[in-house]
Amino acid sequence: VSGTCAKWFNSAEVQFGHAGAKSGAADESAEAKLQALREAGAVVPASFETFGAAIEEKFNAMVAAGDLVPAPDVEPQVLPDDLNSAIKAGAVRKATNI
Repeated sequence: VSGTCAKWFNSAEVQFGHAGAKSGAADESAEAKLQALREAGAVVPASFETFGAAIEEKFNAMVAAGDLVPAPDVEPQVLPDDLNSAIKAGAVRKATNI
């Protein structure tokens, strides 16, 4: 996401991300990489704000096409309020202190 602002900075002075990514040529820019992903068929949202909607749209399309069968929701376990209550209820066992 941050790489798309690279065109407004001098690439010799700014480093993006922990790996020190830089882009000097137009075909190395974030925009060029995003376009290549689109052309390859990847879902590329227009912005970070539209990421969730893009994933939901693709998910729903895959379900409608029969390419994906959603797993049923699983009811989560009820967690005890604290460790002592859990030990007394037999939900967990006490460490053996070896």
